[in-house]
Amino acid sequence: MIPDIPAELLPQMRDLAESALADMVTDLTGRSEALDIPPEPRSEWLGGNYLSNASQFGDIEEFWLGIERFVDEVRSSDTDLFNAKYQDQFSGAGLDAETSALMAERADSGFAAARDGRFEVYSLMDDLVNASLDLHLFLMDNEADIQWAPASAGFSADPVLEAVPATKALEEDMLNRITEITRSLADLGALGRVTRERLFAVLFDRIRSAGIQ
Repeated sequence: MIPDIPAELLPQMRDLAESALADMVTDLTGRSEALDIPPEPRSEWLGGNYLSNASQFGDIEEFWLGIERFVDEVRSSDTDLFNAKYQDQFSGAGLDAETSALMAERADSGFAAARDGRFEVYSLMDDLVNASLDLHLFLMDNEADIQWAPASAGFSADPVLEAVPATKALEEDMLNRITEITRSLADLGALGRVTRERLFAVLFDRIRSAGIQ
């Protein structure tokens, strides 16, 4: 339920909410930059060497696990963080305690009511992380049956991926998992070079765009 407040307070309430959202994103950006995970998966990710030798790329699994942990943290704390940043706005706003309380209740309710927009991007991030980790586990389980055949070494049965599964069924399974990653990146609007900074920029932009109702 979104409580009613005097109409003359609505513009200032929304201005303070925009400032709180900006401060929230700044806070989250700082946290993301301090994460103990690589800034991006190694350039070999989704290349033939990785597809054939996933056990040698534990850092790629750690990259996606780190992304997953941070998204979970943001999801579980976004309401409290917004409330804290909104309360910070009152220090220079010259508002009395009663008015501040009315505006804070309205802003918090509006933030909660706009959660679908945030939950959508959390879900899209989940899809990407799950698809990436699913491929990694699949490659680990089937590593003995996927040959690395670099085209630079001569003839390759697959000069594009340079990874040759032992059976057609295994190849189709692998390609379907790669396609799922590509689809997830497209849905997120993050096709292209995958980096921690770029993924979180999309996440933070969607959180701010969701705003409040």
